[in-house]
Amino acid sequence: MLFSGKPLVISLCNIIFFVSVVLMLGYLVLVIRRFVLAHKKADSQGITLEEDIDLLEVTPEEIHPPLNPRYFSWVCAAFFVFAFSGSMLFMYNSGISHEASFVISLLLGIAGGVLGALIDYAVELQTNDQALFIINAIGLSGMVIKDIPAKRSGNGKVRMSMHGKITEFNSATYDEVSLTRGTPVKVVNTISDDTVIVERIK
Repeated sequence: MLFSGKPLVISLCNIIFFVSVVLMLGYLVLVIRRFVLAHKKADSQGITLEEDIDLLEVTPEEIHPPLNPRYFSWVCAAFFVFAFSGSMLFMYNSGISHEASFVISLLLGIAGGVLGALIDYAVELQTNDQALFIINAIGLSGMVIKDIPAKRSGNGKVRMSMHGKITEFNSATYDEVSLTRGTPVKVVNTISDDTVIVERIK
């Protein structure tokens, strides 16, 4: 019997492990589906920008969100549970104390979660033909669509075109004067996964 003679915690680990295996198989199916759909859509989507396009008049449907790493998702959770419960089951009869087994399994679970996040991000890069990276915004020009307070006292928002698509970023500035809506700016740096530093184009 699967749970015969085993403590309750090991029985629970068996159940959780098998659930995580089902989730992993489901994720594999989703990944395959995403690659197939990405291949079929190789020539689709994206806006061809005119040089004189008015960034202030762009509709929400025409804006492509930038691609940011997701530090936690159901994929990370599935990888964590898979690694944690699998390690607990593997070390149950290894002679290692229960306390040590739990700590080692927890560390392996965390490593599994990080690996899951990296794999999910890599799949997104390969299957999302509209992926826009904030780091590539440095040096590009755009337009303020939400006022940016001076001296990094708050955040506003800037809109720009990247790779033939329109996107937006939260923005801050070191300028002495606030940047109002419609001000042309240039991205000079990034300070987080979704925020850029801009300066007025003189």
